[in-house]
Amino acid sequence: MRRLLWLLPAFALLALPARGGAPEWTLEGAFGYSAVLNAPLTIHQAGQPDLHFTAHYEGRPFESPPFYILRLGRWQDGRAWEVEFQHQKLYLVDRPPEVGSFSISHGYNVLSGQRAWERGRTIYRLGAGIVASHPESVVRGRQLDPSGGVFGTGYYVSGPALVAGIGQRWPIGRRWFVHWNVEVTAAWTRVPISGGDAEGATVSVNLLAGLGRRFPARGTPPP
Repeated sequence: MRRLLWLLPAFALLALPARGGAPEWTLEGAFGYSAVLNAPLTIHQAGQPDLHFTAHYEGRPFESPPFYILRLGRWQDGRAWEVEFQHQKLYLVDRPPEVGSFSISHGYNVLSGQRAWERGRTIYRLGAGIVASHPESVVRGRQLDPSGGVFGTGYYVSGPALVAGIGQRWPIGRRWFVHWNVEVTAAWTRVPISGGDAEGATVSVNLLAGLGRRFPARGTPPP
């Protein structure tokens, strides 16, 4: 997380004036592949020694529900403010013997606000947000109660996240376009287990492709 913060000055340079244009909204969706990098994980459980180890995760992006993003943005003069929802999954593999299972398969969801800049056909993004997760685990034979979390849904607000990305889009008509994106998502999360919690960093590299549509902002004359 601290290392990613050093990207902020570089992305700030992208806020220099760009080509003009009328304001418009964009709505995008995409599917793709998510590679989750190995990262430190610490498990705390009452009355037991802490477990410190390097977590080896699988994202399994093509298993139902698949890895996807949804993004809404408002563009003007080659720049935009966007809101993005990212749905991932995490499965801990090569677990220590004390951990019977550990996954966040109903959603490791990242909701972020982003600033985007367009240079030619290339779009750069930098954003920050929160992680909402639905953990499932069995640690030392104790299973996490699935009825906890916000309103008993099993979902928890789990920590902050940063998102950085680059992509391109190509028009396929007056309003529609196809796009690809490469995004890096880094987060520090704490999720509950039975009698304690698990905390650590997660970093994923995401390759996405999808479809989008442009909408004129209110009061903008049609092209």
